[in-house]
Amino acid sequence: MTPATETPPRRAVGAFLRHLAALVGLLWLTFGVCFGVMRVPDTAMEPALHAGDLILYERRPRQIRGGEVLVYEAQNAVHLGRVAAQAGDVVAITPDAALMVNGSTVLETDIYFATPAFAGGVTYPLTVAQDALFLLGDHRTAALDSRTFGTVPTAAVRGRVLAVLRRQGL
Repeated sequence: MTPATETPPRRAVGAFLRHLAALVGLLWLTFGVCFGVMRVPDTAMEPALHAGDLILYERRPRQIRGGEVLVYEAQNAVHLGRVAAQAGDVVAITPDAALMVNGSTVLETDIYFATPAFAGGVTYPLTVAQDALFLLGDHRTAALDSRTFGTVPTAAVRGRVLAVLRRQGL
């Protein structure tokens, strides 16, 4: 058959397949390159994020700021953590479980747990190396974070959390 004698349903199927391919390509570009979606793996970020919540994160953030929640890889697992200190900062944890950065106690109004140092973890004071971050979970008494495995290289950061979809009511 020549294109002039092609039946309309065949053209419609071809157009549908082209549109479907374009949609799949756009979704891959959006969620494979620009953004990521994942479930919160554990309770390390409670009460801000609960295990099972769905998060949308921006891949490859250009600039990372203190207090932002990041998705990162450490010890062969994916974690979530809040930026507590960046390159050049000096971190210490006091005997009364207070976080100090550059000699000042950090006032965190949204954190409801003390910040204890973990036995067998890093030693303080700790100077954060260039291209590294000191990340803490919000559930400070139970989170596996930089107090346990040290600073996180910025190359291990998968992205910055943008939005949360609560698992309640799903």
